[in-house]
Amino acid sequence: MCSVSLELYSRAFFADYFAEALLGLCADAVPNIRLRTCRLLPCLRRSVRFEDKALRLLLTRSMHALYARETDRDVISQYKKVFLTLPYLRGGQVITPAQR
Repeated sequence: MCSVSLELYSRAFFADYFAEALLGLCADAVPNIRLRTCRLLPCLRRSVRFEDKALRLLLTRSMHALYARETDRDVISQYKKVFLTLPYLRGGQVITPAQR
């Protein structure tokens, strides 16, 4: 449903109404749900506005919490693939995977 919502609605609308629910799925008991959530993290990261500090912080905390307590090897593998493709901020500058 989230991937369809990303295609139908604007990124700002998705971030406002669906992002917190999607991040809540990072702690789901079913590994396949967490796996699919990992696959959607890059789309969510692109939809979060720079000014929305609370949502960026929630995204970062959810990602770190997912990795810290994850036991399923497929989810860990997907997380590592996703994490290496996401740009992040360091000192106010966007750091791309090629610059790491």
